[in-house]
Amino acid sequence: MWETGLMGEISQKMYNALAYHISQVNFNRRVKAVSMWSLQMTASAVLSALRNLVDPVSMQIRDLY
Repeated sequence: MWETGLMGEISQKMYNALAYHISQVNFNRRVKAVSMWSLQMTASAVLSALRNLVDPVSMQIRDLY
């Protein structure tokens, strides 16, 4: 009877807002996951480098005893 298209317009705006919100949440989650992965890889590389520095020294000390 009184078809103005207002409900369709509101529905479209709500859908766009919800889709934007979901994409932002997923983006933030991906950024956090990649950040954690890169932090783990960096820590692993640092620990590996430290092991390579410390192990030869400990082997020389063992030979002295």
